[in-house]
Amino acid sequence: MKFFRLWTQTRFAYNIWKDDVDILWMPMHNIPLIRKKRLKTVVTVHDLAFKQFPNTFPKKDL
Repeated sequence: MKFFRLWTQTRFAYNIWKDDVDILWMPMHNIPLIRKKRLKTVVTVHDLAFKQFPNTFPKKDL
């Protein structure tokens, strides 16, 4: 697991749990899997080109 993903799933997840966050905005596609059920999340989708041009994006990169 890459460091940033590991950090998101461990330390960051712990901090949002500890600080009792109500809304979480993530500017990327990776959100903590373990979180309070009432936590509302907003994820930004930056690019949907892979939908329009699927042949240009290898499946391993999606």
